[in-house]
This record gives sequence, structure tokens and C-alpha cells, in this order.
Amino acid sequence: MTSTFAVVDLFAGPGGLAEGFSSVRNTDGTRPFQIELSVEKEATAFQTLRLRSFLRNFPSGFPDEYYQFLNGEIPEPNWSERFPAEWARACNETRQLELGTPAAQEEIDKRLDEITSTYRSNVVLIGGPPCQAYSLVGRARNMGIAGYKASEAHRHFLYKEYIRIVEKLQPAVFVMENVKGILSSAVEGERVFDRVLHDLAEVGNGAYQLVPLSPRSKDVMLLPGAHPPATDFIVRSEDHSVPQARHRVIVVGVRKDILHEKPLPVLAALQLPKSESVVTVRDILQPIPRLRSGFSDRDDAPDVWQHDVARLMRDVSRLDPGLDREKRTEF
Repeated sequence: MTSTFAVVDLFAGPGGLAEGFSSVRNTDGTRPFQIELSVEKEATAFQTLRLRSFLRNFPSGFPDEYYQFLNGEIPEPNWSERFPAEWARACNETRQLELGTPAAQEEIDKRLDEITSTYRSNVVLIGGPPCQAYSLVGRARNMGIAGYKASEAHRHFLYKEYIRIVEKLQPAVFVMENVKGILSSAVEGERVFDRVLHDLAEVGNGAYQLVPLSPRSKDVMLLPGAHPPATDFIVRSEDHSVPQARHRVIVVGVRKDILHEKPLPVLAALQLPKSESVVTVRDILQPIPRLRSGFSDRDDAPDVWQHDVARLMRDVSRLDPGLDREKRTEF
């Protein structure tokens, strides 16, 4: 009998990590992962998060009204009136809260108690603290703020709320994701990521084995209790048939009692095999039929395209934009 795992998503954003987990299917078509709680504070991301949660209630196909809305044929429906049961489930799953605040902790802990009473230890915790505090761009912006002190910026330490919830849930597995900039981010001379790894390794008196998904030295990394170097936690998209150079730091923790019987096979199964060849955007787009520009009914050769664009722009230049002579000339 296949187990079902509850997924708790912290700092969820629009819900990308949860989308990945919810897309997994067993051989019989059932879902092994059920998203039970997703938490995000930013309003726009939260709207997407809740809508995606709502749409997961329609496994046989989204409502026609959804596509009519996307096509601009109708305004966005009042989903709570049209599909009250499905919308209520989405509202129970998604919470717009600022993690790390007392109010959020009280509400989240109540929901976590409900989840563990149903799923017991069959829980997966996912998510990553806000990346602005660790990204190169965010750090450069912070340096321009008068009187800014990293040690006083609470966003540097929001990972502690993630760790608090690991301690409370004792999930079977956790996945913490962040930007690569976290590897070089430091507060008062101490690298943030070193502290994160240390704190994660201390959860439950060392209850978790930390696993890099794309280690450079696989033989060493498969040893139970091994402590991989920080750079081994970088997942490079281009190494895994993804047509983009997107690098993320991903730490997976597996509870050691789960690894007790077959530690090496379980750890080996988590390793992401490196693709033999790089997949480029050209490789992805090459099979797609070429689209005409629509400027003319002739062949879209470069010289024809240039001629027709120039002709259209001459037509535009003759229009009356309602400007005075100087601005008209500039236009």
C-alpha cells in the first residue's frame, strides 16, 4: 500500500515547489503528495498561490470559466460563489501570513497540529527563506542604505522559523531552497549558510542526514553521516536537461530512522544524474513551426521584413499625434 505524505510549504511564493510535488503520480495515477499548508505573505504571489491551490481541485480539467477569464472573454469569476467547496479547501490550504511573527506562529502551529494528527510522521516540509537578504542584488541594495546592519535585518534569520517548524513537525524529509548568493552571504564575519547547515544538522539532536542533490564527489557524499562542502548543495539546471543557467542551493534532509535499514540505496536514489549533453533553448524551439511576422503576405526574408517595417513606420510618421511641432519632429 502506497503512503500519502502531507506537504507543508513555507515562504511559498506563488507555489512553484508545491506544484512540483503535486504533479508526481504513482503508477496507479494517485498522488503520493498532498499539499496541506502553503504560507506566503506577499499579496500578489499569494493570489497566484491560492488560485493554483483552487485549480488542483479539478484533476479532470479546469473549469471552462477559467479559460474564458484567461482569454479576456469574461471578468474573473467569484470562485467562492461558483465553486464554494473547492474554494474553501484552497482557503484552508493557503495562508497569507508573515512567518516569524507571533500571530503567524499561533495560526500555523494550530494547523500543523491538525496535519500531524492525520498524517503522523508522513510529512514533507519544503520552502526557502526570502532570498532578498542573500542575493547579490539585494545585498548591493542594502549596502546603499544608511546605517544598515545585516545583524539587525530579521530577513537574514527567517530560516530559524523554518528550523523551528522542522523541530515541531519532525518531517520525514525537508527541502530548503535558496539563491546561490546565500553561500557568500555573511553576518559579522560568519557565513550564513554555514550557520544554516549547522542548525539543520542539530535538529532533533542530529536526527537528519543532510543530502546534496548534485554532489561533485558522489562516493564521499553517499556515506551516512558525511558532511558535504557547501558548494555541493548547488543544483545547476543546465546539468539536468533544463535549457537555462539557473543555479539554486537546495538542501534535502532525510530523517535518519528512515535511512536506518538501507541508507546507501536511499541516498543514491536522491542523487540527480548529470545529463550527458546540454539542452539549449534552440533545441527546445527547433521543432516548433516557424511563425510568420504578419507584416506581409510574401516570404519573410530579412530584406523583405526590413522593407515592410520601414514602410509601416513611414505610415506611422505621417499620423497626427496631436503634438506641437518640436515634439512632433522628435516623435
